[in-house]
Amino acid sequence: DELISHNAAIEKRENSRCLMKIIENVVFLGKQGLALRVDGDDKTGNFYQLVLLRAKDDPALLKWIEKSYDRHMTPQAQNEILKLLALSVLRKMAADIRESKCYSILADEASDVSNVEQLVLCLRWVTKDLIVEEDYIGLMPLDKANAANIAGAIKDVILRMSLSMEDAKAQCYDGCSTMTGVRNGASTIIKRDNPKCLLTHCYCHALNLAVGDTVKNVPLLKETLEDAYELTKLIKYSPKRQAALKNKQQELKIDNLNLPVDSASPDTEEFSKLRLFCPTRWTVRAKALQSISSNYKAILEMLLWCTEPQNTSDSDIRARAGGIERKMNTFKFVYGMNLALLVLNHSDNLSATLQDPKLCAANTQKTAQLVVQTLSKLRDDEHAQKFLDKIKREVTRLEIDEQEPGLPRRKKAPRKLEAYFGYGTGDSHQHETAETYYRAQYFDEIDKVVASIRDRFDQPDYKIYVNLEQALLNGAANKNIEESLAVLKEHYKNDFDFTQLKIQLETLSTSFTQSSTDFNLADVLEHLRKLSPGQRLLMNQVFKLAQYCLVNPASNATSERAFSAMRRIKTYLRNTMSQNRLNHAMCLHVHRDKIEMVDLKSVLNECIDSVDRRKLKFARM
Repeated sequence: DELISHNAAIEKRENSRCLMKIIENVVFLGKQGLALRVDGDDKTGNFYQLVLLRAKDDPALLKWIEKSYDRHMTPQAQNEILKLLALSVLRKMAADIRESKCYSILADEASDVSNVEQLVLCLRWVTKDLIVEEDYIGLMPLDKANAANIAGAIKDVILRMSLSMEDAKAQCYDGCSTMTGVRNGASTIIKRDNPKCLLTHCYCHALNLAVGDTVKNVPLLKETLEDAYELTKLIKYSPKRQAALKNKQQELKIDNLNLPVDSASPDTEEFSKLRLFCPTRWTVRAKALQSISSNYKAILEMLLWCTEPQNTSDSDIRARAGGIERKMNTFKFVYGMNLALLVLNHSDNLSATLQDPKLCAANTQKTAQLVVQTLSKLRDDEHAQKFLDKIKREVTRLEIDEQEPGLPRRKKAPRKLEAYFGYGTGDSHQHETAETYYRAQYFDEIDKVVASIRDRFDQPDYKIYVNLEQALLNGAANKNIEESLAVLKEHYKNDFDFTQLKIQLETLSTSFTQSSTDFNLADVLEHLRKLSPGQRLLMNQVFKLAQYCLVNPASNATSERAFSAMRRIKTYLRNTMSQNRLNHAMCLHVHRDKIEMVDLKSVLNECIDSVDRRKLKFARM
């Protein structure tokens, strides 16, 4: 009996070891976002082939997979393991967020490859060491993408994670009325239950709208970008024309780029190929314009090649190519393209900065203001003349047909205005010289982009963000904090013990020994992180104030990244994936760093304990 029991124990331990190998394989494939199985014979799938590869130097594992039953390698077993791994990650995140007692809601919706409307939910929270975390939580399918359903789905997930809606201090969405509508938007519904949950219109979306407004309201930019968009479509959607462009590049010996005058030398591989314009984002179009500028001569040669009947049989394509070639051979097009680059280079850089999850809402305004000041400094006659001179040199270098800037055709005001207002038959305003015309275009673009950014970034709840930061900074500098505390007391009410907060801010000014008075929020936060546990307890209200400063999100980029991950997981070939499997696979793929910290032995034990029959076959670890 002892021998039988001993052999049975050895067998159970060996079975558990094989099951652990299977779990490790699921972890690897989940982290990499790879399909575990294929349609039809599962033996050709990644999961089976990976187990088979590892079994080559493990006879026990090879014997295990050769069994006809109880191998725990079926799709159902894979789903169970995926679920256990995903829940382990989510439970740990939920426990950490509950401990912080302060989080923000980030949500967005999009359709997947199966045409299912998916709502993605992410939470932003701050650790006890004042480190910002933005974590993907899950995807929820929506039957109707209206505000009530979205708000209900968000509340349901918060409840299932055992979090309190009272701890939600901010929410960040795009600017659509369904999410941010003042009367019945999802944010308004959530604010009715928790008025302290401040709303941030994602600053990345706001910047995109600001640049879009500028382009639409400056005719020169609008016309130039429309022509550039047609150009990229004409070339990139045709392998024949793209190959012709490459041949023209080689003929002109510009494999290493034909760079514009006064431009920095970008990476050769990055700009040697023509880029398509993004159809939805204005703030990622600078590189597309730069690729046109860098290959200008080759593009002109290719367009002339397209206009020849022996090269292009389609008369419509010949006409389009000829029209774009004539536009590109004008001073106006070169000026408009470089004028667009002037703004888009700055906006693209700002957009990339705003996507950093560590950035908070208060810092975002200062970052945007720096870009606004930079653009405003360019608005003077000297910079306008330098820009015009640069374009003249560029036109000469590119050997454009229209070398000198000209005035647009004189237009007359509509005659119908005379019937209503008694005038209208006279000529409209006409600039005296081409220089004054292009100077007006230069000033108009800068004025409109600066005004648009300021208008779009001016948000109602920003006042609270400012006072959170000012209370902390003024307290550290031993300045007056009464005004900021009064605003915070009115909004947050019982969240703080304001009597203790005022005392602790005085203590902060004593411990914060910054030699210079010119310090910012990052300096104060770094000082707080270095405090000992006893000092942190002494200034617990100050730490809560710092958490509230950091928890306010600047953008909803984490949700957008989750959609990118969804499109990598649920592809055209995997479009029948169930919602649960999609959520669990997404969790492993998005939280690759967190899955490394999961105790796989605990997952194995949970898998064994979930079915009584498994306890007879496997040994707990």
